Amino acid sequence: MISSADFDRAWSLHATYQGPAAGSIQDTDHGEILIWSWITGGESGGSCWSNDRDTIDAQTEPADLLLEVLILHMLPEISLRAWKTILAQCPVQRKTEREYYGNYTQYDVRKISKKQLQALLEDLGLLKDPTGPV
Repeated sequence: MISSADFDRAWSLHATYQGPAAGSIQDTDHGEILIWSWITGGESGGSCWSNDRDTIDAQTEPADLLLEVLILHMLPEISLRAWKTILAQCPVQRKTEREYYGNYTQYDVRKISKKQLQALLEDLGLLKDPTGPV
């Protein structure tokens, strides 16, 4: 179990994470979100001289996630069931970036906001004092 204050400290610490795990914490108009993405396909190489394009190979979802690093930092004894519940709250969304001459890249994206994660930890009984400081 983790306190709200420790949750805030861990989130802030990982906001500047520079390790090998996939993902980053971004500040948006809707608050801070943890987001990660991977390439799932596309085409490149098209130009005004040629319509020959190459297929962009799909990647698998990264195995090392910043979300996992953050959760294990806060809750090293988390159950597999709780981890799967958290991950299930980060549904895959599709995104396509279109470029010139028919080139494009497709991505799968997952994200969770700080507020969503905090509420989820509260629902799972893993947040000690959800309504106030320690």
